[in-house]
Amino acid sequence: MHLPVGKVEAGAYYAAYEREAVPLLARARRGGLLLEQRAKVRARGRDVEVRRGRLGAHAPADLLIAVIDPNREVDPSFHAWNIVKKNGEVLAGVIAQENTASVQLRNQAGAFEIPKDQIATRENTHRSLMPEGFEALGAENLRDLMAFLNASETRFRILNLADAYTADTRHGLFGSDSNTKDTIYTKKFGTVTAEGVPFTLMDPQKSVSGSSVIVLKGGPDAKDFSKTFPQRVEVPVNIEARKLHLLGGVGGWAWPFGGSENKDKPVMKVIATYADGQTEDFVLKNGVEFADYVGTAEVPGSKLAKDLVSRGQLRIITLELKKKGAITKLTLESTDSLVAPVIVAITAEK
Repeated sequence: MHLPVGKVEAGAYYAAYEREAVPLLARARRGGLLLEQRAKVRARGRDVEVRRGRLGAHAPADLLIAVIDPNREVDPSFHAWNIVKKNGEVLAGVIAQENTASVQLRNQAGAFEIPKDQIATRENTHRSLMPEGFEALGAENLRDLMAFLNASETRFRILNLADAYTADTRHGLFGSDSNTKDTIYTKKFGTVTAEGVPFTLMDPQKSVSGSSVIVLKGGPDAKDFSKTFPQRVEVPVNIEARKLHLLGGVGGWAWPFGGSENKDKPVMKVIATYADGQTEDFVLKNGVEFADYVGTAEVPGSKLAKDLVSRGQLRIITLELKKKGAITKLTLESTDSLVAPVIVAITAEK
């Protein structure tokens, strides 16, 4: 087996790695090599160690991209800052803490408390402190590095929705795509935690397709923009799980819109397909799991995800799986009813 090394075109490298190296990840989690690799990672900088827990929640193929192309999508909390002090000293690192009097900057050398009255300028590079060049390690060492990073998170696995996204939140999602007020106002992108569960919020500017959320077909009028979305999408899983956490649980024209006559009506079905061909279905209802994306209406079958949007709400729907075994895929299917359902992220709990 051979993989390209050095500075190669990113897309070709990812394709080669997924084809040749990623299948080996499931077969090679050797304890001694993980410890050795851990030492290598720590030698490259403490911030890599700090980020390890969050990174480990991603599937190996997604994690690979974060490691060999760390600036492709950077969690804002790990943006590298350049700070120039009034005495001419230049420091670079992530801002670990900040208050009215000082900034704590953290980098490979440690943490530094900088009084604000000593700062001349500060600049957000919007880049990561994660070092580049890991592709030069080759397939075997990358495999060990992936195994080590994944081993840091044994409870959750963030699902990759890239092929399931249907909508771009920079545009309207429901009545008209030109109405930019008719959308989900995400406050931040990258890996976030809500109710103790990690999720990935996709930045549409960094999405390959430009889409960043799943909106399924629905709405009261055939002319509504939301009627142009697909009624059904599929999400690859390929792991065992006890629970599924769906971040979204909102929709256009969802409860309390439409009143009591539309409450308890099915909005969306979630179908888990297992490796043995069996399936497990969940029917999600208006006013039970789903509420309107505008406002903060409470419903009993989901929880409010706090501080993720600047307007309206996102909710967390938790589905308890009864069947055992690896899930190969999830199918999300709307009922094409009054409600156009929205799902922003999905995380499996093992």
